[in-house]
Amino acid sequence: MKVKIYQNSVSFIKNSVNFVEECCKKKETIRIALSGGSTPRPLYEALGGEKNLPWKRIEWFQVDERYVPENHRESNARMIRETLRLGKKFHTFDTKLPLAASLKKYE
Repeated sequence: MKVKIYQNSVSFIKNSVNFVEECCKKKETIRIALSGGSTPRPLYEALGGEKNLPWKRIEWFQVDERYVPENHRESNARMIRETLRLGKKFHTFDTKLPLAASLKKYE
């Protein structure tokens, strides 16, 4: 594993967007895991504004969720949808289901 340290968030975001673009050049389909919370929001907003990404070739996976309704202000899925404006290729937890059923469906 290679660890990179950036001087500031602007540099981190720019390099992260470039990394996603480079990955898209190397593979037909790429899969990206998305964390929730407020920390990744600026990165997701930057990615969401990228017009040159091959959006149809990227699959997005939510890796954590607060077990709240999808429209709740604390919902990670809601934040991700708002910033990235993802369509069908966003795999998320269905919090309308009981927890065990939601996990099974996501699996």
